[in-house]
Amino acid sequence: MPSLAEPVILKKLSACIFLFFSVVSTSAQSKEWLLENGDRVLGERVDGLLQGQVEYFWSAGDRFLGEFEDDLPHGHGSYFWLDGRVYVGTFEYGSRSGLGSLTWSNGDKYEGMFKENDMNGKGIFVWSDGSTYEGEFVKNKRDGLGEMLWPSGQRYYGNFKEDEFNGGGHLTYSDGKVYKGSFRKNQRDGFGELIWPSGVRYVGQFESDERSGKAIMYWRDGTVYRGFFKDDEQDGFGVKRDGGGAVELQFWQEGNLGFSEKMERNDRCTLEHLGRFWMFDSEDCINGLATGKGNAVSFSGTSVIVGGKFILGRLVEGEVIEYPSSDDSLLLKSDG
Repeated sequence: MPSLAEPVILKKLSACIFLFFSVVSTSAQSKEWLLENGDRVLGERVDGLLQGQVEYFWSAGDRFLGEFEDDLPHGHGSYFWLDGRVYVGTFEYGSRSGLGSLTWSNGDKYEGMFKENDMNGKGIFVWSDGSTYEGEFVKNKRDGLGEMLWPSGQRYYGNFKEDEFNGGGHLTYSDGKVYKGSFRKNQRDGFGELIWPSGVRYVGQFESDERSGKAIMYWRDGTVYRGFFKDDEQDGFGVKRDGGGAVELQFWQEGNLGFSEKMERNDRCTLEHLGRFWMFDSEDCINGLATGKGNAVSFSGTSVIVGGKFILGRLVEGEVIEYPSSDDSLLLKSDG
């Protein structure tokens, strides 16, 4: 977005030294005044102050045409910069304030609200490449709720802060992917959902624009994976349940599958822990109760036991890892 830092040069004209070199026009309504600094003014002075319709020419090349009140632009007017920018809209005692439009020489254009020379409030910005933004502005920056569209088809609708995606938003990529969730400094960060055109869906945590943390992935064939992600790759232990119900305990390292164990229910060998029953990868049983060492997955597929030691159907040693049972549970944990 072009810089808007430079304000309109609208000095209180009574501060200038008016030297009446000549009266070019002798109209009863307006006179042309030549100033000592080289500026030229066409208008009417009442009690020494410019009032009503005025045309002001700066010696540097800028020009104003519009309404004055008490020596300052006030009301509707147009300001023309030497560099090609044009503002058309309302002024309040010397500054662009209220509804107006600002056009740059490269074709960029803003239409909306101004406050003290800044784009401030609701407005529409159209870039020369066809990109558009419609929403809230604060001091010349996109800030608040807005929608951004690109010629490529990419679209963002959500919250902005200081010209960046920040907070909740909905981003549709040009390749068809869709992200709904939290942003920070233009990046996916926090809880969100990413959907591919193929129907694959990731629901979980993001960090610095990458999948990172606990998550659930869904495939169209009914396969569901619960596990950890890091740097946009599967990383650590996870549970895969295919569309037919088959369960595997998997271990991933930087996106590479380290090992996979099939897990099946064995009603003749029971393992109970935390009030739930588990699939156990060992055939060791004593009186129908799991005994020995190994890994386990809960019947629901939402918990795993890694490096477990079991005695008579009870866990006595090992790490229990809990995974989200649903999208809602992920969201609740991220909010908490």
